[in-house]
Amino acid sequence: GEAGIQKAIIEHPQTGLAMLEAVIGVRVDTLLAQWAAMLYVDDITDTWATQSPTLSLASWDLDDVYYGTYPLGQFVYSMYTSSRLTPVILAYETFSASANVRAASTYYAVISGANRLPTAVKARDASGTGMLPSTMRYWIVRIQ
Repeated sequence: GEAGIQKAIIEHPQTGLAMLEAVIGVRVDTLLAQWAAMLYVDDITDTWATQSPTLSLASWDLDDVYYGTYPLGQFVYSMYTSSRLTPVILAYETFSASANVRAASTYYAVISGANRLPTAVKARDASGTGMLPSTMRYWIVRIQ
């Protein structure tokens, strides 16, 4: 549980991402992908936690903390109204979207539509022709 993880983090001889990987037992790339996805999908529906517990933050209600009834959250929200995670909305059709993503940041896009054939999505570098740099990660979470 959480108490055991906290204790293991504090007592572990390693630091940083190597320590998290050793304590949690999940590769850092996977852990970071799950964390980034969880920040958006947690509490997106009432049944999400049972559908995908890996992407649910059971000990916190992030939506309530940042935008609901939690007093400090309301204070933070009123000071930083632009901080709400608001993904770019795209429809299933031919589209192109550009974004600048700072180091240690994430770009969120929701692609939706009904009755769609299998679809491919690709990400490219700033020139539009090359692959993403090796320092960037690209994740897709399918919600149905």
